[in-house]
Amino acid sequence: GPEVSSEQLEKLLSGEASFQNFFNLSDDVLLAWANQGYFFYQQGKYDDAETIFKGLVTLNPKIAYYHTALGSIYEAKQDYEEALIEFNKALEIDADDICALVNRGEIRLRKGEVLEAASDFQKGIKLDEVNIQKQRQAGEKINPDPAAQRARALSVVTYEVLKEIEKKVKETQGNG
Repeated sequence: GPEVSSEQLEKLLSGEASFQNFFNLSDDVLLAWANQGYFFYQQGKYDDAETIFKGLVTLNPKIAYYHTALGSIYEAKQDYEEALIEFNKALEIDADDICALVNRGEIRLRKGEVLEAASDFQKGIKLDEVNIQKQRQAGEKINPDPAAQRARALSVVTYEVLKEIEKKVKETQGNG
């Protein structure tokens, strides 16, 4: 059968090479799998989508999109802790991943971490505004990120919540 050289194994275990390199799979093959996974996700077949994206994350853990997709699947399954882990991994790889930022913000908001959520939303909106500016300069069709659009709506909510908290804190301090 096929042999595994110690050099190949070392590269794989050290994280220098991915399983994708190891099995000599092209980016096109992984993209086709990702598209299939996304299709399952859109159909609400979360278990099938999860299986595919878990595989993709294993094959190449350095691609932020795979972690973001997996996080979105966990979020849809209401497994918020796992979702948070994946969004954090995605953002370690690509700090400008708008979808990961906004989704993480939504989970933080759920957990009552309002300031952290607001920060994620603001960052997502800022990144989107930079992209829109680039589109405008290039004379392209303006195409706001759907996640950033959600963040715009949610940041209004978080702002209101923060103002309420601030008011309560001031009232409490006033009673001392």
